[in-house]
Amino acid sequence: MVMPSQSPLSPDAGSGAVLAPTSPPRVVNAPLAPTAELTSIPKRRNFTAKYKLRILDETDQVADTGGVSAILRREGLYSSALTDWRRARAAGTLGALQPMRRGPQKAPANPLQAELAKANREVTALRRRLDQAEAIIAIQIKNASDGKIEDGGGLRLVKKSESAKWVFRYSHLGRRREMGLGNMPTTNLAKARQNRDKWEGERQDKTESVRR
Repeated sequence: MVMPSQSPLSPDAGSGAVLAPTSPPRVVNAPLAPTAELTSIPKRRNFTAKYKLRILDETDQVADTGGVSAILRREGLYSSALTDWRRARAAGTLGALQPMRRGPQKAPANPLQAELAKANREVTALRRRLDQAEAIIAIQIKNASDGKIEDGGGLRLVKKSESAKWVFRYSHLGRRREMGLGNMPTTNLAKARQNRDKWEGERQDKTESVRR
């Protein structure tokens, strides 16, 4: 912007005085307008595990020759960062060299999870087969004639007309005894066997305690 310079007031023209020459116009630079651009904000540097291990290898090779400082200046690193990386490497926590992600961390996969899922599928298949076998046994018992059906281990099914009950036969003090374990179909074969094993275990415990 050009600002006209002011000249001293001259006397009237009629006075006959000589006017002083005027100075040339002086150029004045306009003030700089404020810029809307923001200065760049420095960002935190993140280093990968591969980069950290490479720097550690380089510094180890020149540790005796005093070249560590040159590497730090070249990479723009501080000696404290190098110390932290060396501690992590010495502790064997290579994963600690990888920068942690913000937010909730994903839990590591359980190596036994696949085996557990496989075992659950096998148990489900066995239960299905057991239910099918129980249904077949129930039909066979219903169609069987009256009498006693031995299952083994002292367990027998006594069928009479439309009813059938489970009986556990055992010996106590040299005498044969019987214990009822439930009626069909409320108590199936699997449940009757469980009851038989339970009472047999308790009976043996009582016998051992009497002998002592």
